[in-house]
Amino acid sequence: MNIHSVYSIPTPFIGSLAQIENWEAWLTHISSMRFDAVHLTPFCQRGEQTAPSGKYGCFYSIKDHRAFDPSIAGGLSEQEATQAMQYVTALAKTQGMQPIFDLVLNHTSTDHRWITENPSLYQTDALIVDGDPWDDVRPLNWSEENKDLLVADAIQTIEWAKKLGFTAIRADYPNNIPSNAWEAIINTFPDMTFIGETVGCGHQGIRDLSKPFHSLYSSHYFCEAGLEPWLLAERNLLLKRGKRIIAPVSTHDELPLAKKILEQNNTLSYESIIDAHKQRYWAASNFGIPFALAGFEFCTEERANILNHPAEGRYINKPRTPDQMLSNPQCDLRAYIASINACRQNNPLLKSPLLIDSKPLGDSGGFIQWRWNEDGTTLVTVHNIANGQLPDDVLKTAYEQSGHPENFVPIAEQHPDIPTHAIFYRGDRPQWLDTLLEKIR
Repeated sequence: MNIHSVYSIPTPFIGSLAQIENWEAWLTHISSMRFDAVHLTPFCQRGEQTAPSGKYGCFYSIKDHRAFDPSIAGGLSEQEATQAMQYVTALAKTQGMQPIFDLVLNHTSTDHRWITENPSLYQTDALIVDGDPWDDVRPLNWSEENKDLLVADAIQTIEWAKKLGFTAIRADYPNNIPSNAWEAIINTFPDMTFIGETVGCGHQGIRDLSKPFHSLYSSHYFCEAGLEPWLLAERNLLLKRGKRIIAPVSTHDELPLAKKILEQNNTLSYESIIDAHKQRYWAASNFGIPFALAGFEFCTEERANILNHPAEGRYINKPRTPDQMLSNPQCDLRAYIASINACRQNNPLLKSPLLIDSKPLGDSGGFIQWRWNEDGTTLVTVHNIANGQLPDDVLKTAYEQSGHPENFVPIAEQHPDIPTHAIFYRGDRPQWLDTLLEKIR
C-alpha cells in the first residue's frame, strides 16, 4: 500500500460520531489538499482516574482498547458508533485516502481491568519520557512470560480496527515492545500497512524497529528539520532496507511551528510565518512522506491538547469545523499543500524512495539537497527552513551559467506554488554542486 502524504487529526477536533457532518467536513477538507492518508488519534475508551500530577483524560491513556470513548460515541450505542465509523472510513477511501488507526500497546490507563486482574502484566517503574512523568498511564511489561497474551490481545484490537474499516496502523511508542512480538503481530495482517513512531528511540532502537515495520515515523526529523548529516545517513540506511520514512512537519507532542517562531521573535510578519510553513512542508516532502497535524495548513498557534492537565491550563480541545481553525485568511496554505502533494504523488523523483545527498549552505541554516533516479534524472532543491537570506533564483542562476541550460527544467514552471529554488536536472549526477555552493555563499 503506497502512502505519499499523511494528515493527522486529534479526534476531539472533530467531535462525536453523532455529529457525522463534522467528520464529513473534515474528510472533504483533507482530501482537497490531496492527502492520501488520514490518521486519527485514539478514540477508544480512555481512563477516568486522575494522576498525581493532575493529568487525566488523555486519549493515549486507554481503559478499553476495543470500545469507543463516550465522548466519541456521543450517545450512540456501540453498534451505532461502529456503523458510523465504518461510514467514515469508507468515505475516506472513496476520497482517495487510507484511514490510519492509532494503536497503543506500550501502556494502559491506571484503571484498566488488568491493573487488578493481572498486575504481573505491568512494569513496576512509572513511564518517564524526556524527564516528564506520564503518571496517567502504566507501562506494560512485554516479557517472554507475558508476550503471548499481549500479542493475542493486540491482534484482537487490530481485528476490531480492521472491522471498522482501517487499512493502516500507526504504532504509538513501540520501542519498548520486542521486535519478535511486532513480527508476530504484523505478520498476522499482511494486507495492512504498519507505521512505527520513533519518539524516545535511539539509533539502535530505530534500526530494531525497522525490521518488522513498513514505515517509520521519524520524530528526529521534526526536531532536526533534516539538517543533521547523521539523520540523512539514518534515512538512507532505512531506505536501503526497503523502509519508507514519514517526516512530520508538526506533531501533537510539540508546540505548533507558528507559536515557536513567534516565541523566538514576536515582531515577525505573517509573510515570514507563512514562508516558514511552506519551506517546512516542502523540505519534509523531499525528505520523506510529509505528516501534518490539523491546523498546520492555517499556521495555527493553537496546541493540539489531547489531554486534560489543569496544572498547565491545558484541556481537551473542543470540536470545530476546518474553517473555524482559519483565524487569519492570509494564512491559508491549502492550495500550496495540495500542489506539493500532487507533485509528490505524480513525480517519480519525489514519490520513489530514493537516496538523498545534502550539504549545508554556509552559516545560513539552509541546505542544498539532491536525489537521482536510475534514468539519470536528478532533482536538486535548496531548503531555507531557518529563514536565512537565500535568493529565490539561486538555482535558476546556476542552470543559466552551467553551459547546458537545456538539461534543466525549473520545477516551478510545472507547479507554480512550489518554491522556485528547486529544479530537475537531466543527465549524470551533477558535478557543479560545489561551485554552486560557493556562489550561494
